[in-house]
Amino acid sequence: MSERTVTTTQRADLDAAHSPHALVAFLKVEHDNLSTPIRVVADNVDYIWGGETWKGIVFDAKPATDDENATFTEITVQNIDREIGRALEKAITPAKIALYLISTADFDISVGPRVESVTPSPIYALQEFSLRSVSVDVLQVKARAALRDYATEPWPYIRATEDICPGLWW
Repeated sequence: MSERTVTTTQRADLDAAHSPHALVAFLKVEHDNLSTPIRVVADNVDYIWGGETWKGIVFDAKPATDDENATFTEITVQNIDREIGRALEKAITPAKIALYLISTADFDISVGPRVESVTPSPIYALQEFSLRSVSVDVLQVKARAALRDYATEPWPYIRATEDICPGLWW
C-alpha cells in the first residue's frame, strides 16, 4: 500500500463543518476458522473496494494508542448475523485484523453498493493487529486488538528441543 499525502485542500474539506465527504472505516478480519475474510464497512450501505464487497455494518473503532505502553485499539461490531461472533469464539489462535479510514470522496456515493470513483488510498491504516480479549454477546462483539509485543516473548523464542531438532539427539 502506498503512502497517502493529504493536501491542505483535502484536509480543509474533511475538517469543514458542512463537508460532503466523510471518513469511513473499513475492517477486515482474517482467521483460519474463516473460509473467507470478514469485510465490513462502518456505514449502512455496502461498498466495493479492491474488487471485494465490504458489508455495511455500523461499528466503532478507536484510533490506536501512541504512548509508552503496547499499542492497542478497541473495536465494537454489531453481531448482526452472528458469523463474526461464532468464528471468534471458536478461535484458539488470535485473528488478524486490518482497519482502514478512507474518504467518501474516493467513492461514487450516489449508487448502492458504493463503488470506487478513483483508486482509494487509505488516510489511516492499522495492519497486522491481533484480536485479544474478545467478548461476544447477542448484540455485539467487543475486542481489543494489539500489535505483537516482542518484549513479552520468551527468549529464545525457538528452542532447540528433540522434537524440533532431532538430529542433535542421536
